[in-house]
Amino acid sequence: ANMLPHSLHQDRGGRLLTVGPTYYSHLAIDGTSRGSRGNRVAVAIALVACALVIAAISTISEASSLFSSTSSTQSVRPSFVGNRPNTMATFPYSIRHRVNQELQGLPSMEYEAHQVDSNTALNKPSFNPSGPAIPTTSFAQQLFGLPTWFKTTVALLAFTVVTAIMRVLRGPKLQKPEDSMATAAVVAKHMEDMTMAIPDARAPKLKKPNKPKKAQKQLALRIDGTWYDCTGWALAHPAGARFVEFFHGRDATDVFYALHSYGPNGDDRALKSLQKLRVCAAPPDAMAGVDEKAAAACTTFRELRMKLEKDGWFERDPIIEFLSLANVAGLAALGTWLAWSGQAWAATAVLGVSMQQAGWLGHDYIHGRGVLCTAMRGTGGFINGHSTEWWTQKHSMHHSFTNEEGKDEDVMMEPIFYLRPPGESGRDDMPLRRWQHIYGYPMYAVTFALWRFDSIRSVLRRRDFGEGAVLACNYFWLSTMPWQVAVGSVMLSGFLVGALVSATHQSEEIMEQQGEFVDVQFRSTRDALAENAILKYFWGGMDTQLEHHLFPTMPRYRYHKLRPLLQSWAAANGHTFRISPGMEIIKDNWKQLHRVAIAP
Repeated sequence: ANMLPHSLHQDRGGRLLTVGPTYYSHLAIDGTSRGSRGNRVAVAIALVACALVIAAISTISEASSLFSSTSSTQSVRPSFVGNRPNTMATFPYSIRHRVNQELQGLPSMEYEAHQVDSNTALNKPSFNPSGPAIPTTSFAQQLFGLPTWFKTTVALLAFTVVTAIMRVLRGPKLQKPEDSMATAAVVAKHMEDMTMAIPDARAPKLKKPNKPKKAQKQLALRIDGTWYDCTGWALAHPAGARFVEFFHGRDATDVFYALHSYGPNGDDRALKSLQKLRVCAAPPDAMAGVDEKAAAACTTFRELRMKLEKDGWFERDPIIEFLSLANVAGLAALGTWLAWSGQAWAATAVLGVSMQQAGWLGHDYIHGRGVLCTAMRGTGGFINGHSTEWWTQKHSMHHSFTNEEGKDEDVMMEPIFYLRPPGESGRDDMPLRRWQHIYGYPMYAVTFALWRFDSIRSVLRRRDFGEGAVLACNYFWLSTMPWQVAVGSVMLSGFLVGALVSATHQSEEIMEQQGEFVDVQFRSTRDALAENAILKYFWGGMDTQLEHHLFPTMPRYRYHKLRPLLQSWAAANGHTFRISPGMEIIKDNWKQLHRVAIAP
């Protein structure tokens, strides 16, 4: 119950705001969705904002063409009064002169550029009454002569508006329409049973005294052969109650050890919490629809995991950890210096790589367990502006239900990408689909921008001021650079991450039904064969995607050595180990986008 704020909140209207693992479902107490109208309003606001931005750009362009001249090739040097710059010397002369011309009827005059005379305290411009006023600085240049932090902030806000439109158009996705009502009903029953009241005077009271208490559905799952009653505890689960509901009546052993702290991977807090839950009998619908052959293979997989634990595969190397952190910090410092030195292209490239590497490192820290990983979990927030809490919930669902329809958001990307034809997936079609193989890979550039938008939304809804301060540090850092560098580096890093990690899953099997953890990972994941050290550097350990999905808490720099062992185990246990060259995987992903694009 003390962990409730991480899983359940109420808004000002008294509606339950459940923090789901892949999105935030805004549900009323009666189970009705309140997101459709909000989406329409958000789209309208975003479109109006874009229209205003376009109008402003048009106005600036017209003003610039009116008050500027391309025939002037001279440059103005600011004059000085003593040791202080004379700001009037760089005032837009064209504007001042034309105003004087209109008000006083003076003849047209031209201000000529001149050199600073060290013997003269105040340099005055000379006059040329024969010609029109020719400014040496355009109106647009004068208008944008604002502090760098202000220009960068405006550019980032405009960028966020565009990504917000894309995110809102996608909208939240539930596995089935009735799931939203089921979720709200379970939440209400849990709160009534546990007599938990959220301190909000405007919130409706869920517990009604003169009404008989309804029977509550039991939530039970099995770990290491023992069934645990998670009915009351589900709300306290950091990834949300829906995560536990999906495993009701099923074996969650492999998922538990893959994602939680249990001792050999550096911490044992999750295992201690598990041992405090009430042991119960198996529910009537236990293990219904389970593939017995796939379940039996999980037993040998657990033996493999325990052998790796005993051999120290989950231990972290301090030297490699230091070098990984130094790599990210060094690139970020170099990129910042280049940006401040005016080398925009070089700064964008270096910062883009820095953000990509920070994404890989932060991803490893979030999965990892132990003192070091706990202390460094905010790496992605400081460098990339990503919420650790939001990412943990989203990514945990991806690992637990990889490529499973209705659960894994990474394969539910409509209307931006269609990985299956609408006739097969049952979702609405969009005219944009027929061109997705053309705009697909360039669109990966907005990956980090979308994640930034989701992170800000998550922080605001959870009112997490601590994490909000971390994100604010990132935006303050970006505001010290030219806006082209700030936006360009975010887009470059998003492309470098999105184009690589998506290819290892999106062209693989997408499953309708929930399967056994180990079997699902082998069916939905493909390793990339990185031929040299440079490619391995940019893949950041994600070329060993299958190893990572089976052992997420293992340090990423151990996966390449693990690959031969896992290949041998897969061959001995009837699993297909999928691996292809990196460029071939990317080509297959493009072909998949093209097949769906031309499908009826």
